Amino acid sequence: MADLIKNVVFENKTGAFSATLTAGYTINQIIIEVVLSAGLTPVTTKIGTTIGGEEILREYSLVSPDSFIVIAKNSARYPGWDVTNPVYCTVTGGWVNIYLQTIKAIS
Repeated sequence: MADLIKNVVFENKTGAFSATLTAGYTINQIIIEVVLSAGLTPVTTKIGTTIGGEEILREYSLVSPDSFIVIAKNSARYPGWDVTNPVYCTVTGGWVNIYLQTIKAIS
């Protein structure tokens, strides 16, 4: 039996980056953890279906290292976007770990 859950991990990331997820899976959960920030400068993260977009996660800021947020999502809500298309992440103000949990879409 195929894995029901697959995780995509971005470690110590800043700036813009992307990944293509496994076909047949949807984004179920997003965890963002601040690794390094400059003092009280907010570390801002957004995730979209286009470069610089925020269709999956609107711009969200965390301040201190080791702070994190868990967000439950259902990527089936984005018409015209398929999980085989890349997800684009943009991080400013510091470095983060991003964990995308994907779950097999059952039809």
